[in-house]
Amino acid sequence: ATQIIDVFLLVVDVTKGIQTQTAECLVLAQVSPCTTMLVVLNKIDMLQEGKERDQKVAKVTKVIHRVLEGTKFAGCKVVAAAVRPGGAGKANGNKESSGGGGESLGLESIVDTLVSALPRAVLEAAGAMATAAGGKEEAAVAAMAAATKAHADAPLIYAVDHCFAIKGQGTVLTGTVLQGSMRANQMLHIPRLRVDRKVKSMQVFKRQVQSASRGERVAICVTQLDPKSIERDYLCESGEPGGPTGGGSTSDNGAGGSA
Repeated sequence: ATQIIDVFLLVVDVTKGIQTQTAECLVLAQVSPCTTMLVVLNKIDMLQEGKERDQKVAKVTKVIHRVLEGTKFAGCKVVAAAVRPGGAGKANGNKESSGGGGESLGLESIVDTLVSALPRAVLEAAGAMATAAGGKEEAAVAAMAAATKAHADAPLIYAVDHCFAIKGQGTVLTGTVLQGSMRANQMLHIPRLRVDRKVKSMQVFKRQVQSASRGERVAICVTQLDPKSIERDYLCESGEPGGPTGGGSTSDNGAGGSA
């Protein structure tokens, strides 16, 4: 699903620096199509304000840049912040960190950097269209719009990562729309099982919706699908390449049954 990422936001605990999980995230980022990254050194409120904090931030920033030298993210921006001062509930003598409710530090800088980085990332994803834009604002906007439309018009690919039954409702599948778009009442095809199922309803973060597009996580409810028959899988629209020809359903192959 890394193909839907426009910007990587790598959050590092400034008091610990690069950890094992940080390295794992960098490996995934390096093999993804995305070329834009913002590193956030979080929890600066845990450091004494002044020289101690400045020196620690400078030291960790130097390490981050050295680690990223051999990657496509070399030279990326590093922002020091305290998104939720005192959130861990560890007092260290700093009033911002002892109360658990201090104002965020560096949050505006994070937002500004993301806002400025996102258009560039989207244009890079647009490929040839972005190059044709020639740096002109109007052409760049047109290129982004064209890229967005192209993704929406592309054949649906829905990556399922979990499946479970709700008594009296049906079977719920959760996942991410990697390509194209999905809508309520749409007929979906499960190539591995060779069956079609209709989207009964859709939810995004527990909110009922009628459609979902590329990059969105969405839960869908279908009927007559055994949740044990599918866990991680890819679905497409019925009738698309890989689906049944003529839009007709194929044999259930034992996948049916009330959920």
